[in-house]
This record gives sequence, C-alpha cells and structure tokens, in this order.
Amino acid sequence: MFTRFVSWNVTARRDVLTAPGNAIRIGLLVAALLAPLTGLPWGMPPVWSQEAGGAAGAAAGDVEAAEAGGDDAAFATPREFGRQGSGFLSILKLLGLLVIFLIWVYVADWINRDTAFAKMPHVPWNMVVVFPMLAAIILALVIPFFLVGLVLTAFAVLIPLVVFVLQRNAKVHNDERVLTPAHISAVLSGKKKKRSGDAGGSEGKGPPVGLIPMGADRDLMNRSNLLTAKQSSGFLVAREVLFDAIKRHADKIILDYTPEIVSVRMEIDGVWHDAGNRDRETADPMLVVLKKISNLKIDDRKSRQKGNFGTAYRGRKQTWNFGSQGTKMGERAVLQLRTKNGSKLSSLEELGMRPKLIECLRELLSMPRGILLFSALPGGGLSATLAASLVAADRYMRHIVTFEEETHGEIEIDNIDVNTFRISKGQSTVPELLRLFRTEPDAVVVPNLRDPQIVDILCDQANKEGKLILGTIRAKEAVEAILRVLALKVSADKFVPAIRGVVNQRLIRKLCSRCKEAYNPSPELVKKLGLPTERVDTFYREPQNKTEEDELCSACGGIGYRGRTAMFEMLVVDDPMREALANQPKIEGLRQIAQKSGNRTLQEEGIVLVARGITSLSELQRVLKQ
Repeated sequence: MFTRFVSWNVTARRDVLTAPGNAIRIGLLVAALLAPLTGLPWGMPPVWSQEAGGAAGAAAGDVEAAEAGGDDAAFATPREFGRQGSGFLSILKLLGLLVIFLIWVYVADWINRDTAFAKMPHVPWNMVVVFPMLAAIILALVIPFFLVGLVLTAFAVLIPLVVFVLQRNAKVHNDERVLTPAHISAVLSGKKKKRSGDAGGSEGKGPPVGLIPMGADRDLMNRSNLLTAKQSSGFLVAREVLFDAIKRHADKIILDYTPEIVSVRMEIDGVWHDAGNRDRETADPMLVVLKKISNLKIDDRKSRQKGNFGTAYRGRKQTWNFGSQGTKMGERAVLQLRTKNGSKLSSLEELGMRPKLIECLRELLSMPRGILLFSALPGGGLSATLAASLVAADRYMRHIVTFEEETHGEIEIDNIDVNTFRISKGQSTVPELLRLFRTEPDAVVVPNLRDPQIVDILCDQANKEGKLILGTIRAKEAVEAILRVLALKVSADKFVPAIRGVVNQRLIRKLCSRCKEAYNPSPELVKKLGLPTERVDTFYREPQNKTEEDELCSACGGIGYRGRTAMFEMLVVDDPMREALANQPKIEGLRQIAQKSGNRTLQEEGIVLVARGITSLSELQRVLKQ
C-alpha cells in the first residue's frame, strides 16, 4: 500500500487522497503492515562469550574464576549466555514512529487539497512531501540509533510543511494564511472554522465556496435544484466567479452575454472593475447553474426573472439577489450581495462620523418633537447610518417604532418596534399610519419619504402632537434633501416649522493601509484646500507607475483602496434657514445660509479625510462629482 501511495504521487493521481478519510485509511493500513514486524525473529538467538561479550564478559569470567580458587581460573572454558528468541523492534518505539507517520498522513492530505485552493502545482509538492518521509522511515528502521531515526522522521514532516506554508501564504489573502499568530490564536480560541468548501459545498474540488439553493419555497425542491446544478459543468465555474467576488469584497456582479463572449464586471467599494471575459462554452452552463439554484426558468433568456441563492465561505453565509433579463446583444445577469438582518451593527464612530458631529446628532435625536431627515445617494449607506443613529438614540426611555415597506425592511434593533406594510395597487397606507400613531409612540421612523399625504400627516404629528419623526430621502446634499421634500407638494406652512435638521452623507473609498504611497503636495495646493501649510505637508495616494511585473498587493488586490468610510454633512435648521425656506428658496441661497451658520460641506469634511491620510485627493474629486 505504501508503494501504491508513492506511485500515486509520481503519476499525480489526486483521487487517492481527495475523498475525506482516504488519507487516514492509508495510514492505518500501513500501520497494520508494520505492526507484525514487532513479533518477527530477525536472525538466530545470539551466543554471548568473552569474545562476543567484550571486556565486560571477560572481566566477569575472571572474577568467577578467582572465586573458585583454581590456578587455571584464567583459562576457564568460555560460558554461553542464552537469550530468548524475539524481534529486535521495541513496540513503544515503533508506536512513536507510527504517531509521526499518521501526523504526516494528515499533513500530506491537507497539502494535496490545499494546492488547488492556493493555485499551486500539486505534482511537485506531492513529491516533496512523500519522498523525504519514505527515506526517513527506511533510515529509522535500519539505523541502530532510535532517537536519530525519530528526529529524521519529524524533520520529514516539518520541513516540507514549513516550506509549503511559506509559499502558499505568500499567494493567498491575509484571511486565508495559516500558522500565523492570528490563525493560531483563532484556532486555540475555537473561532477558526472549516472552509465552507470543506463543509460539503465545494464538492472537494475548486475554490472553497459552497452554493446554497434558496429560490424555492420548499426545502425538498431546493435540494433537488442543487443536485441538478452539481451535475452541470458550470457548477465549478459559478463557484470560481463567486469566490473571486467574495475575495475581492465585491458587492455586485454583472454578467453581460453577447453572441461571442461574456464580460464579467464587479462593483468593489462602489466602483466598477473589469473581471475579465469568459467564453460562452463555460459561461452558459454557469448561468444555468445560477438560475437553477435560484429556482428560475433556465430556458427563458428574454423575460425578466428574479430569485435568490446563497454562498457559504469560511463558515459564514451570504445571500445574493439574482436577476436576469434579455438584451439586444443577448442577456444580462445581475448578482447583488444582500446584507442579512441581524448582522453586526456599526456605531457612528465606525461609520466615520467625527465626535463633534456625533454630539450634534445626539442633541437632534433627543429633541421632544420635530422632523429629522437622513439623506444620501442610492447605495450610499443610508440604512447603516439610520440604524447606527437609532442605536445612539434613547430607545430604552422612549417608545420608538418604524413604519416601513415589507420588502424593504431595515436592520432590526433591540427595543424598537418594527411595523411593516404591504403596498397594494389603488390602496393608501394612510389608514395604517394613523392606526400606528394611535398607539402613542414617542418617535416614528419612516424611510423613503415620497407620498405627500404621508408627509403632511408626519408634519401634523410633529407640530401638534409632539412626536419626533425620523425620515429618509435620496439627495446629494443636505439643502437638496429639504427641497426634495418640498418638491413633493408638501405644505410649506406645515413642513418648515417641523424640520429640525438634516444628516447627509457620501461614501468614499479608503486608501489601502499596506500599499498607499506618500507624497508632498505643493504649498499652493495645501493653501487652496484651506489647510494650514505649517501643519500639513504630506498627502497619500494609491501606488503610481505600476508595471505588470510588480506584485499585486494581497490586501487590496492592486486596486489601491480597501473599504469605505462616510463623509457626513450636518445641517441644523435655524431661524434664518426657516425664513429662507418660507420664501421660495433657491439652493444656492440655502447653501450660503448654511455656511454662515457654521455648517461644514461634504467637500470640507472630505478634505479633512485627505489631510489625515484616510483617502486621496483624486478619490475625493471622484466622489464629489457624483
């Protein structure tokens, strides 16, 4: 069996160790073959004499002769000392070798499977792992010094393992590195989990990402869809694309099908990146798999279809919204990563809000009455900021409720009652809102303000009933958010007295802390940005003048940015602002009034981030153009 195991490495037969448990079975079989050796009589029983026994035997004979008192004692006949016939192997020592051998079997099995994940050639590494151990075992059984043989077998395990780990850690992402202090600490604390691929979703080959069917209502149908998808050649391709997206922290994937090729694009931190092209031969089965696990019609390539599926990676599950629709050139499929309810809530500090702005927001949230607006562009992180603001509110002393659409539920928060409604054609949500106010809440959260009748009711509740209203609306800046509410044909006489403040935000990418590049801006530029030249002399940017030979940063994948933070604009509505709003307001006039009142713009907040080295000047310019 051991010969067969070595033959497998030479001929690159990966199937021997691919299946779970095969490696352990091979180790036990080899151990079973070695075990009988402990009882074999290797050679004839030895005869010990003065000549064979050496000086110690001769000395013992002289003593006995002297005690006998004879003159010929020195020439006494040599005596033989018999030894019972048995093997020369110690069971305990062999067990020590066997333990090291079984450890090696586990290490060899892991390296064999991990080469596919790290995209490393498996044949050379299998040889590197097997042949040193083969030589070490032979030497350990032959040489007369047990400790030397034990050390050799231990080195035959450790040296290939250390070399492989160093090589594979240099190729994989930080989160996937093994035997690092962070990895060892996670294992000891019990937080380290198996790769989702090892849990069964990856079928033993390809990237460690499992696919989870979610489109059907019944679990039996979902299992059937997954079983059908696994039979397709596109199952592996779909996991490769999704694994690439997860590793690159992409939030959205677009697959554009044309008659010749399929282009793959990924949205990473709000910016679209080309992820290469795929031929139709491999991309068509991938689309079939995605539709199947989403429980959609695989043959319909024209109609608009929507579904969802899941992925499992490193013990964590993600939910993806999947949609497809026919186009003039072929078909487009969109995969959108969806944030699960109950996920970890970020604080205002973690979102990027400065302490002074947090203090101002807490004052607005503690108001007994009025309307507080939250605004951002679509996909601008508005839900996260609203949730963090509700966490910061006094939700244990005040009765806070939400009034939101059933299909757009926000993240659930402790001690805040969630009330959802379903929009039906021809029916108004006004009766449900009035019914909610009869429960006498202290504050009501109403996302997506777009119904003027609803806004009028909210204004009446804020002005007459002393309710605090938190609403959201899409807008580029704070003053625009106010004008957008007025554009709904809301009564200015009701809205202007009720509005208390606006929190506007814009997401901006953060420079990669590992590869960002420092440079010295000109004093003129620093002065133009309104920064003190004596205190600010260094800016940061993404790496410049990169060549194809340069190694990509493992933290950001060569993009230069990793993650996003938010720039916040806080507008507190005072009397001058209310007077301007009551007299047919213009956006430029409102901006000037806001600046005179000491409110910072998004641009000013962004310049602070540039000066702190969190983002780059070019990224700030890109974001402000949105």
